[in-house]
Amino acid sequence: MEELKEFNKKDIERLRKEKQRAEAEKQRQEHLERERNLAEHKHSQKQKRKKTLIIAGSILATIILAISAYAAMRALTPGTWDNFAKCLSDKGVVMYGALSWCKY
Repeated sequence: MEELKEFNKKDIERLRKEKQRAEAEKQRQEHLERERNLAEHKHSQKQKRKKTLIIAGSILATIILAISAYAAMRALTPGTWDNFAKCLSDKGVVMYGALSWCKY
């Protein structure tokens, strides 16, 4: 009878250790899964950030290009008073004034 108790104690101890090993393995697998998920999350965050920066850079470059093109077109087109100034210079009009302080 005592051998039966001993056998049962050994079996119980063995089962307890197997249960502990199984629990430890389960925890290890869960930990690995969390690490994998975290790595995927970080990677997706980097991709989102990179995509956002590319889009923002493209928009900024487009705005700068549009402003530059507008400024260049504006500089090349004749102004409102260009024809009037040309007419005055063709007729020999001279401006007089206080040249020391007024550069007209």
